[in-house]
Amino acid sequence: MMKTKSFRISFYAAVLTMLIGILVLMGWFTHNDFLRSIVPGQVKMKFNAALGFLFSSIVLLIHYFEGNNKLRNLVSVLLSLIVSLIGLLTLIEYIFSYNLGIDEEAHKKGLANFLKTGKEPSWENQ
Repeated sequence: MMKTKSFRISFYAAVLTMLIGILVLMGWFTHNDFLRSIVPGQVKMKFNAALGFLFSSIVLLIHYFEGNNKLRNLVSVLLSLIVSLIGLLTLIEYIFSYNLGIDEEAHKKGLANFLKTGKEPSWENQ
């Protein structure tokens, strides 16, 4: 594996992207507005965008390690498809002014509810 300057920069950028995605998702699950925005006081990142950040950075990091493993390739393809699906669904939301409720569901049924009640979040209709 070549450790060129561009390799290191892209590797660190993928790790930073992953950390941002994780922090924003933690913000959604804990209802913490500070974590949901990259710059405090600015617009909050959407839940689906944070998932896209996380999954795409995982795909990038998978390809930084040598070897050709069928499981790694399968995970990479599946996560890439999920990121594409998230993007497509978000585009549909904007084009047709239809809210699929991805962000709202994560906000209502997240970790904060678990911490308050001690019960695992129910992903069924409430």
